[in-house]
Amino acid sequence: MKLKLELAILSIFVCTSIFSQGEVKLLKTFFTSGEAKSAKVTNGVDYMTMKEKQFIFYMNLCRLYPKKFAEFYLAYLQKYDENGYRRLKRKDKYYYSLYRDLRRQKPLLALKPSEKMFELAKCWALESGKKGVTGHNRKKCKKGYSAECCSYSNTNNTMHFLFNLLVDDTISSLGHRKAILNNYRKAGVSIQKHKAYGYCIVIDFSY
Repeated sequence: MKLKLELAILSIFVCTSIFSQGEVKLLKTFFTSGEAKSAKVTNGVDYMTMKEKQFIFYMNLCRLYPKKFAEFYLAYLQKYDENGYRRLKRKDKYYYSLYRDLRRQKPLLALKPSEKMFELAKCWALESGKKGVTGHNRKKCKKGYSAECCSYSNTNNTMHFLFNLLVDDTISSLGHRKAILNNYRKAGVSIQKHKAYGYCIVIDFSY
């Protein structure tokens, strides 16, 4: 059964190397093969990279199964983020509140990939990356999204990006967390190199 589940998770994408062995072990501990399948991006979405589709997969696991994802988050911190785990245990405003909010969150529909949202996200990810700026102050790129999330890191690990946005450390409004756990129906994701931080991710949402 464990081997079958691991293969089911790995087969979500053609390029299985984007999943680390550690991520696979954690995923199969908390989610069934059926749940993994329900969160994956459908075939034929060739305008996003495997990592970009992987990010939507992770968001969908969080939206579809928030209580299970809360326990996955706890295990992830224990394994990969010692400081974050300590802050959660101290009931830190950001790390602990995410665990609490996920346990209270009602399931949402899975996000569907949107080429329009992807193009909007890609334009800003490229523009902000080349300029080395942060935020949402587009100059040449069009708007047209209902909400937008941006995150920056020296790694392009998608789980790292997701927890950066969900924890929303120092962001008192928790705007990124609220966007990911909102009733949006579509999303586009773009991960690009960033002049100042290494990598950036932009997620644009719509109804």
